Amino acid sequence: MQPIESTIHEAVLRWIAAEGTGESASTDVGLAVGRLLSRLQDHLGRVLGGGGVRAIMVRCIRRQRQDHHELQALALNDPDLQTRLVEVLSSVPCESAQRTAEALLCSFVEILVSLIGATLAWRLLNDIWPPGAPPPADRFSEEVP
Repeated sequence: MQPIESTIHEAVLRWIAAEGTGESASTDVGLAVGRLLSRLQDHLGRVLGGGGVRAIMVRCIRRQRQDHHELQALALNDPDLQTRLVEVLSSVPCESAQRTAEALLCSFVEILVSLIGATLAWRLLNDIWPPGAPPPADRFSEEVP
């Protein structure tokens, strides 16, 4: 069994890649993250409420700001935080956008797992997993450190 961090990271990489539009560089990453966040908000909002999903996202941004300086441009109380995040990711070099997107989404999944447990978290994520991308649940268990 792989460590949870490794499994989450691999799953997020596949998720971002499956959401790619074929457009160039950071614009592609920004748009992919925007689509992922919209689906997360719509789907998880039914379980956690819209405010719950937003709270997880704000916490992720706070966690990652020190390592990903482009996130410092975001006002966490901005009612359109998701749009601003997409704009920020689309405005930085592709490698930075990719690293930041990976860090944010990994953090999101880690927080979700810590709140509702691994089994339920992956079951909910599988419901919105993109077609053609192998789902993460087949390689994940309840064994959380």
